[in-house]
Amino acid sequence: FAALNTELNQGSEFNQQRSIRLRNADISLAQNESIVAQQVLLQADNGSVTVAGDIDARGNKGGNVHLAALNDVTVASTASINASALSADGEGGDLRVETRNGFVELQAGSEINVAGGEN
Repeated sequence: FAALNTELNQGSEFNQQRSIRLRNADISLAQNESIVAQQVLLQADNGSVTVAGDIDARGNKGGNVHLAALNDVTVASTASINASALSADGEGGDLRVETRNGFVELQAGSEINVAGGEN
């Protein structure tokens, strides 16, 4: 996942939407790893999702981040999720976190920003 994600972050062709869905495994965005796209989906149908790195989903009006898992969803203390608006009149972003059988853990120190513009 890390090598593929690094390659996708290099160009502008994949910065609009990044959807990662694993049917039978966990998804982990490790510390020092990042995803850069205005719309991000990390979904583990039969596993857990852990974010310890950075998700940069900023956009003119704000970005969209969706974390979904059958089991636990963890936003670690080292994580940063930014779906804020870049334009002054941007509405701000959305963060959706869901689990079917687990817990949602937002660890102290994690940063989440879905702020709108200044106007």
